[in-house]
Amino acid sequence: MEKFFRQDEVVKLSDDDLVAAYSGPKLRRSAILFGANLYSKGKHLIRFRIERKTNGNFYFGIVTHAQDDPESIFSTLTTAYGWWRCDYAVVHGVVRRNFSTIEILEGDEVTLSIDCDQTKIFLDHHRTQCSVQLLVDIDKCALPWKLVVALSSVGNCIRMLH
Repeated sequence: MEKFFRQDEVVKLSDDDLVAAYSGPKLRRSAILFGANLYSKGKHLIRFRIERKTNGNFYFGIVTHAQDDPESIFSTLTTAYGWWRCDYAVVHGVVRRNFSTIEILEGDEVTLSIDCDQTKIFLDHHRTQCSVQLLVDIDKCALPWKLVVALSSVGNCIRMLH
């Protein structure tokens, strides 16, 4: 069972590390959280609910297991693959806009699917029925992978659902 494990000190965890809130002070970047589990084979589903959205966006994705530095998650040195909302894909740390207007709102639920065998990740936004996928280059983001979530604004709060 996945839960939040490591995070920036501005993020407070609660409810057995299933709830993460960006409590401040504001950083010059988004607050980063990592998952506790490592994923190297099979398919894994992680469902989230946006408990509070004050401003900004949420990021859902993966990095290689060895990437531990929150400062480098969205730099050119990163192994990050994932999405800001459903319309900004991040591929090896580079943001690519999909030109969708889908917003993730307070109360929304999303599921991140990690498919190690097919080296793909998927994000399903349940309210809008938007589904996006990325093929992960394992030469740039080696297995095993771990979950990474980013909260871009103070006050934002997310819950992992089991």
